[in-house]
Amino acid sequence: MSKRMIALAMIIIMLLVPARVLASEAPRQEISNLTIFSSDQLFKTPFNQATYYFTLQPYFHASGQCFLDLNYTHSSILDYEASNISILFNGIPIASRKFSQEDAENGSWRVDLPIGNFAQGINQIQIATKQNTGGSNNQDIDNTGNWVVLSPHSNLHLELAADTTGLSTYPYPFLNPFTQDPVHSTWYLPNNTNVDDIKSMLDTAADWGSKEPYQPLKLNVKVGKVNSGDDNKILFGQLKELPGTGKPVLPPQVGVISFNSNSPQGVGDTLLVSGTDPVGLSKATASLSNPDTLKQSKGNTLIVQNALTPSQAQKQRIGLAGSYTLADLGYSDIVLGGVFHQQTSIVLNRPLNWQPGSASYINVHFRHSVQLDPGKSALTVYINGIPVKSTSLDANNADNGELHLNIPESELNKPTWTVNFSFMNYMNVNASTNRYDEVAWSVLCADTEIYLAPGAINNSWGLADFPTISRPGQPSTQATMWLSAQPDQEELTLAAIIAARAAQKGQKVDWHIVLGSETKAENNGPVIMLGYTQEKDRLAGLRKFIPAWPDQNGSYEVAPFVSFIPSQNNVAALIEAAISPWNKQQALFVVLGTKADSLSKAAEVLTSSKLADQVNGQLTVISADGTITALTSSAETKTNQPNIIQQKPILGYAAIIGAVILFMFFSLWLVRKRNKGGNP
Repeated sequence: MSKRMIALAMIIIMLLVPARVLASEAPRQEISNLTIFSSDQLFKTPFNQATYYFTLQPYFHASGQCFLDLNYTHSSILDYEASNISILFNGIPIASRKFSQEDAENGSWRVDLPIGNFAQGINQIQIATKQNTGGSNNQDIDNTGNWVVLSPHSNLHLELAADTTGLSTYPYPFLNPFTQDPVHSTWYLPNNTNVDDIKSMLDTAADWGSKEPYQPLKLNVKVGKVNSGDDNKILFGQLKELPGTGKPVLPPQVGVISFNSNSPQGVGDTLLVSGTDPVGLSKATASLSNPDTLKQSKGNTLIVQNALTPSQAQKQRIGLAGSYTLADLGYSDIVLGGVFHQQTSIVLNRPLNWQPGSASYINVHFRHSVQLDPGKSALTVYINGIPVKSTSLDANNADNGELHLNIPESELNKPTWTVNFSFMNYMNVNASTNRYDEVAWSVLCADTEIYLAPGAINNSWGLADFPTISRPGQPSTQATMWLSAQPDQEELTLAAIIAARAAQKGQKVDWHIVLGSETKAENNGPVIMLGYTQEKDRLAGLRKFIPAWPDQNGSYEVAPFVSFIPSQNNVAALIEAAISPWNKQQALFVVLGTKADSLSKAAEVLTSSKLADQVNGQLTVISADGTITALTSSAETKTNQPNIIQQKPILGYAAIIGAVILFMFFSLWLVRKRNKGGNP
């Protein structure tokens, strides 16, 4: 068995590394510019502080220029001799400056970050101000002229280096969380790809979605021969399907993961996810999503003989829909030392296309010094600048305080939530210039809980749920991805994007793949069908269920609620939602392109946060020019219902007109009668 394993490893090496090195010899350089605030940060008390966190992965270290580019404005009545701003990096002060009249309207400050201060894991940047307008600190607490605003245009510039790349650094360099477009690779499937290859690819896409839950993942899947001009590449498929492997005699049910770095030649890195058969490929895919397995691998080729047991499976990333804590997001206890006002902010991103329900809440855990004045010390929590709830800081909550607050309904569907924890550490120290950190302090605890409840879902499925394919309370589900008999690159790319988006929304999906015109009616889960309007056989059985389907005249037949639809010449893609004909409790989603490259329009929409939120109703039409039109049956039903309010005035007018006419006839009759009576 060992000789066969060695032979297998040699085959993989020969396949990927003809006359090339196996690991990167030169450090990889990565340049990143991170936005540190999503909105203006207002400081309006004598002592203020804002905190930004970022994670430095173990394979990265700071190199080159790393700096904070801070933009701000401030009140022109500040006492410049007594007011200043300071930057702390991982708790160490690194720069301070006074405010001045020159930077009141357009302050800009570049602060270099000492390379020696960087730490593996969570790093912390604090921006602290001392603000004084000439009076005592107590007077400036409620002084509306005492303000400083940090601009959302501030950013953190990082120049990082990775000394080595390999299986131990996966998913880097194929996925880089420090860039705005984190996907840095092209995925390849073999010619005549099968359901096992596609499932391996979809499971990897879902793993990436759980690892990077907030940024859109613009995946790109190709079929067939590898393009040497592509930068980084990931190859999926069984060994017998891949070119150049021949037919080696190898043990069955063996998985293979192999990494090769070709960066010195400028053609990127290659990752092979393979196996001797479908079982081996499945083992390799499962191991790829398990960071512990990859870290324990020796070298850049991993031979997988045993399947992962449930206890070895990777834990689903917390921090999406559901309950999680600040510790789950990587935060530790946050200390806010100093007298008077102290604050820290945490930015939470709403999962893509997820609509949280009104039961969503934050349960704040805190503790504080018992020396604080309980009558004047308090904790207030703001969400997107809105004060939500407060509590006093007294002896009852000094060791184990809790503050439960609901996320305001007005903010539930905002793309981000800036949560500001504002502590008033009050002590009777009038006009003092000291901070009294030793006795005036509060702590925001890492076990602070955030819960994102599922939003209201009607009995019928809609595209606002897409690709949410499980009901609340069903974090894990089986779903069918129904593709064309020979899916092209655009169709496979869209399938990967949908799998990644489902995982970004906290769903753990066991993907079942179907190719061709046959459907698997015995599958009781939701179904996502991808294809083209020309596939009449696949669409024939769905006409009774979906909102729109192509006819023979270059147009569409539509459900009664659809008020209009352009001709096929003007449509790039349709996204439809219906009840599954195989299980009335599940959804059927259909995405149809009108020609070879039109599904790329749907992929464009689903990888844009702004555009994805426009996908709604039971039918969304994506026109060739990029226009998005959403149609819903419920809106049309309401429109077509009799409007009693509008009908009542009409009936009233008719009654009045009728009465007038009757009165006129009666008056004429009286006049004629009198005239007759008056004649001799």
